[in-house]
This record gives sequence, structure tokens and C-alpha cells, in this order.
Amino acid sequence: MKKIVLMISVILLVSVISAGALQAATVDFWFAKAGDATGTAITSLNVITGATFGLSVWYKTDVAFDHTTWETMLGFDRSTTMGTSATALDHKLALNGTATTAVTNLNSNFATKLIQTLAGGRAASSTTGSRPYGLRISYAIAPGTSAVSQTTGAKLYDVSLVNNMLAGNSYDTVIWNYGSGASYTSFLMNANATQIRDNATLRVTSIKAVPEASSLLAFGVPMLMLGLGKLKGLRK
Repeated sequence: MKKIVLMISVILLVSVISAGALQAATVDFWFAKAGDATGTAITSLNVITGATFGLSVWYKTDVAFDHTTWETMLGFDRSTTMGTSATALDHKLALNGTATTAVTNLNSNFATKLIQTLAGGRAASSTTGSRPYGLRISYAIAPGTSAVSQTTGAKLYDVSLVNNMLAGNSYDTVIWNYGSGASYTSFLMNANATQIRDNATLRVTSIKAVPEASSLLAFGVPMLMLGLGKLKGLRK
């Protein structure tokens, strides 16, 4: 009888420890340059005015746990409302295509598309214009396949954007974590259908608009000639 009680106690203790470890699990999302196979996180990117550019969304978990679904809310603009009826406010950045065509190289471990659309992010109802607007994307593993465990960095997808800003301006792209809710935010879902979230509310990469090299040259040559003219005048 004592042995049975001891075994039950050990099982309960292991269950509590496992549940605690699972509850403490978090996920890190971040941006990398499209085409960077190492997935090095970037906090800023210089982009020529009017040019298209690519970002990759990567993730990893802090501890190993099986997960079946991911969702990201990738903001490249702002909106006043949540959901698919939202509209963009600033138009400094835009998708290079549609919500479908602008997204490529999706992680093959998650083969079932759940949602892929333009939308406003989740935020408090009192929030005005500070919630992100962009891509809500969610994919799951295919039925009958094994859950994924990913403690090393893995790419989820690439996205192609257009820089509409004039040189000298900047604008943030974000991976948005509201901290609660099952939509219009970012999370992983474990095998028990529990949402695992990022420690950070925002993962930000600032896009900085820069002029084309030819524009700099066109501006620089006249300035150089003007400078030389002034120098000759001083020598006379």
C-alpha cells in the first residue's frame, strides 16, 4: 500500500513539475533579412526610396515542447480597429503584392493554412491608431503528422514589402504580441492547445529610407563643382 501511495506521489510531482515547465515556456519571434540562411536578427534596415525589400520571420522556443500551430501579426502600418475591416493609416510601407503573393518560403512543417489576410491587430478598445496593421498569418501541422519541437531558430516565412517613404524617414515593422487573445496577435500553440507567447510585446525592425546612389552622385557632383569654384575664387 505504501509503495502505491509513493508511486502516485511521484507521478503527481512529475506532473506538477512538467506543467510548471510548460507554463513557463516562451517563444521568441524576430526579423531577419530575407535570404539570410543563418536567421541573424536585425533591428534596422536601410532601403532605397521606392524599392521593394524582403524580411524573414523566425522563431525559436526557450525550452523544448511540442507545438502544432503558429500565428503572427506582422505590422507594417497602423490602424484604429481590429480585424479584416481595418484600414491602413500611414501608407509608408506596403505589401509587394497581396496577402498571398507577398508571402513566400513558408515553413514546410506547418502545411495547413488556417488564415492569411490583411488585418488590424488586437489591442485595447481605447487604443486609437497605435495598433498594428498588416498580415495576420496562421498555419498548423498537417493532420496525422508529428508535432514540432524547435529550440533552435527556424524560419516561418518571407514577406516582400515596398518602401514608400522619402529619404531620411523611417518606419517600424513589428511582430505584435498583445499578450492575450486567440487572434490578431502572435503565439505558438502547444499540443494541449495552450497558447505560448513571446516575452516581448513588440519585436521591431526599423526601416530607414535612403536615396539611390545615383541621386547622391547627381547631387554631389554639382556641390563639388561649386566648392571648387569657390576655392579658385579665394586663390585669385
